Amino acid sequence: MIWRIDPQTNTVSKSIKLSDQTGQVAAGLGSVWAVTENKLWRLDPVCGAVTGRNTIAGANGIAVGDGVVWVGQGSKLLKITPT
Repeated sequence: MIWRIDPQTNTVSKSIKLSDQTGQVAAGLGSVWAVTENKLWRLDPVCGAVTGRNTIAGANGIAVGDGVVWVGQGSKLLKITPT
């Protein structure tokens, strides 16, 4: 589950349930990104809609920067260039 927090009221303004247990979350490139055990999720930060997902078995970490999304997969580091 991912929650969007309203900074003015400090309350949950939106919750988004993903199909697996959510691991790490990162923001960048105009999206919110999340990894679960088997997927990389791309979310619209304004409305919270899922705008993309890719199956990545064993995804265990995420970072966004310099135009790419980095996803840990076991001992590997995957470089993903979003379109």
